[in-house]
Amino acid sequence: MNRFQCPRCKGALRAAAAGQVACTACGAGYDAANGVLDLASSPTAAPHGPALDPAATALDRIAQMAGERWPESLGSVLQIGGGGLSRALIAGGQVQELAIIDPSVASLNDERTAIEQAGLSGRMPLAFAACPPGAALRDVAFDTCISLTALERRDDPRRLLAELFRCLRPGGRAILLAANRRYFRALGATLADIVALQFAVAPAPNADRNKLVEQLAHMRLTDLHQDVTGEESGDAPRGEQERATLIEADAMTEVALLHGFDTAEALPFEPDADGTAMAAAMLQAQAAGPDYTAGTLALLPGFRRRYFDLLHPADRSAATLLWLTKPVGPRLRTFRAPAPVRQPSVMPGHELASLAGGLPVRCWLDLLAGPSPHGLTLTIVGWCLANTDIIAVRVTIDGMARDAPVRLARPDVHQTLNGSGLYPAWNALCSGVDSTLAYEGLYPEGSAPTLAVQLILANGCVAQVPCAERLPLGEAVRVVA
Repeated sequence: MNRFQCPRCKGALRAAAAGQVACTACGAGYDAANGVLDLASSPTAAPHGPALDPAATALDRIAQMAGERWPESLGSVLQIGGGGLSRALIAGGQVQELAIIDPSVASLNDERTAIEQAGLSGRMPLAFAACPPGAALRDVAFDTCISLTALERRDDPRRLLAELFRCLRPGGRAILLAANRRYFRALGATLADIVALQFAVAPAPNADRNKLVEQLAHMRLTDLHQDVTGEESGDAPRGEQERATLIEADAMTEVALLHGFDTAEALPFEPDADGTAMAAAMLQAQAAGPDYTAGTLALLPGFRRRYFDLLHPADRSAATLLWLTKPVGPRLRTFRAPAPVRQPSVMPGHELASLAGGLPVRCWLDLLAGPSPHGLTLTIVGWCLANTDIIAVRVTIDGMARDAPVRLARPDVHQTLNGSGLYPAWNALCSGVDSTLAYEGLYPEGSAPTLAVQLILANGCVAQVPCAERLPLGEAVRVVA
């Protein structure tokens, strides 16, 4: 218990009634049933839902990748998330004590049960706490922090690095595994080109191909929309509430150094130079037939050069192992002024082609707005296509803006508009929009509030789409460009 503190006031914790602990400073109480501290919520708060645990990853694979960096002893270890890693840490004999944290009490109970069933529970001091990495962890309390999932579950990885730096002892290390954004972008573009060829050769419906297009749409969501949530944009993508965070290794190492780490290295974890291993895993996960799987994998060598050969060797891996070390003592830090924020340029409708790579920007959107108990609700359905990535459609009603993500599977748009391959296949295949936007607190005085439609492009531009100046409530309005 001495590794944790009250997340409210940072006070010390002590045992209280049966199955309870209390803060000695503010008196807040927390559940401690079955040996698991629940610091993620107060006793009156709603319980957290179960976390998504990754497949178990053997510790010796991480140690092999680390090479000479791997220490003789890991000391006092903080493990974030489960995934079977705790059993490997305990059995390895390099850990003096182990604290495991996770937002879900259920996941921690599963982890504790697995440790007991493996006969490992009595080998070292163990602590379990339901809390995110943050205020509940004491300063300089651990020698090692290790996680396979922490970066994937955090909306703000930079804040996570700051918290880990705070709770690590001088000379300590953080070992984090995360998905590689550049790799998955190259893989998605490669598979989209292959699917485009398959549509050209055999346009008849194919269930396995449709599953792959849906997977590409999910990858596009993770790539382009990982900083967009339903709460921020007014839109909750249907069936896509959980998604991983992708990182760019060089950016994360730079952030780690700015947060005070002495060294920050990004190591390719199980390199996959041409995407074959991950593509095969994706097709297997969607239960694609053997003929379709073999045919798709056979096309990879001919398409991968367009994208994978452009990757740095460190990015030719689906996952990146971040190895961060905290300095033993104070070190001189150089602070740089942040780069000025680039203001997006808004271009009028007649210049849509010039800002999107020279090709016309195409869109077909149906808008239907109506009153709701809390304001207005807008349903937007259709598609948008450009030579550059379109992140979202921004619909502004009476001055209030909401964004609808562009990324849903629309093979029909590809077959109809992109037969000659003018637009990137990934853009065309995943150009769909289907969202319900909430304009809370907006109660227009008349029956036709003002309307403006814009496209948010990945190149930093905002494109003004020609449309009607008014949006009649209860009547469908079509926007075509």
